[in-house]
Amino acid sequence: MRGLRKAVLTGIISVTMLAMSGCGAISQEQKEALELGTTALQEYNYEEAYHLFDQAKTDKTGKKAFLHNKEVYMGLGICAYRLGEYEDAIVQLKNAEGIAQETEGKEELDVEIYKYLADVNMKVRDYEQALKYFDLALEEEKDEPDVDVYFGKYFAYVAAGQSDEANSLLKQMESLPFSDMGDRAAIFEGMLYYYENKPELAEEKLLNATGDDVTRAYYYLGLLKEKDNLDSAIEYFKKCVDSSADKELADAYIELCKCYIEKENYEEALNYLKDAKTLYGTQELKKVDYYEVILLEKNGQFEEAYEACKEYINKYGEENEEEMVKELTFLETRMN
Repeated sequence: MRGLRKAVLTGIISVTMLAMSGCGAISQEQKEALELGTTALQEYNYEEAYHLFDQAKTDKTGKKAFLHNKEVYMGLGICAYRLGEYEDAIVQLKNAEGIAQETEGKEELDVEIYKYLADVNMKVRDYEQALKYFDLALEEEKDEPDVDVYFGKYFAYVAAGQSDEANSLLKQMESLPFSDMGDRAAIFEGMLYYYENKPELAEEKLLNATGDDVTRAYYYLGLLKEKDNLDSAIEYFKKCVDSSADKELADAYIELCKCYIEKENYEEALNYLKDAKTLYGTQELKKVDYYEVILLEKNGQFEEAYEACKEYINKYGEENEEEMVKELTFLETRMN
C-alpha cells in the first residue's frame, strides 16, 4: 500500500516555476495550463488536471521547451495513474523519462519518474519492469534512501513469488539509518516489523507514527488487530479511511468489508465494498469482484451470486481460480 507521492507535487511546482521564468519559446496559454494543471493535481482533481496538462504540451524545441514538456508528461502520467488508466500512465511517464534522459542536468523530479513507473508497473503486474525502476530509484537516491522504495521492491518480490529475495531484502533493510529519519522512523520500522512477523514490536512503533504517516499506521494496526480483535481492527481501518485526504486507500475499504463479513453484517460489508469499487483502478477490481460473489452468497442471493461468479471466471479465467470454480459448483446446487 503506497501513499500519494507528495514530494512530486512540490517538485512539479518548484521546477515549473523555474521553467516558467524566461520560457520565451512557450506560449503564455501553455504556461498557465501547466500552472493550473499543477494546482488541480494538488487538489486531487485528476480529470481536470489531465485536461489542463494536455493543453500545456508544446511542439517547440530547445531545452526549456523540453523541460516544460517533461513536467507536462509527468503530470499526465500521475493523473492517469490516479484515474486507474495504467497503460496511459506508462506511456506518459515514459515520455517524461525519455526527455529527462535527453536533457542535460537531472532535476529531483527525475527520480520520481522512476518511482511512479515502478508503481504503475506493479499495477499492471509487470513485476520485472517494476523491479527495474525500483532499482533505478534506489541507485539515484543511494546516499539518502527512500524507504518507501525499498518496501515497493519488497512488494514486487512477493508478488512475483520470489520469497527468498523478499526475505533477503527485509534483512538488508534492518541496516537502514532509521535513527537519522526523525519522526518518520516510526512508520518504517513498524512496517518492517510487521512484515518480519514481529507484531508486538510493530504495534509499538506504529503507535508512535506522526503527521502524514498516521493514516498508513492505522492501516497496519488494523491488519495486526484483524487476527484476534475484529472490533479494534474495524476502529483502526475506519480511522484510516477517515484520515486520508486522498482517495488512495481502497485496500482499507476491502479490509473493512472482510471484517464485517466475519461479523456477519453483510449490509455494512457491501457498503464498504461499494466504496472500494469507486477507488480501485480498472485493473485492480479483482478483489471487489471476488468479495461481491462471497457477499451475495452469504446474503442468500444465490442467483445473483451464481451470475457474478460466472462473470468472474469468464473475466479472470479458470486458471488459478480453483476456489471460484468450486464456488460456482456449490451455487449450482443451491439454485436447484
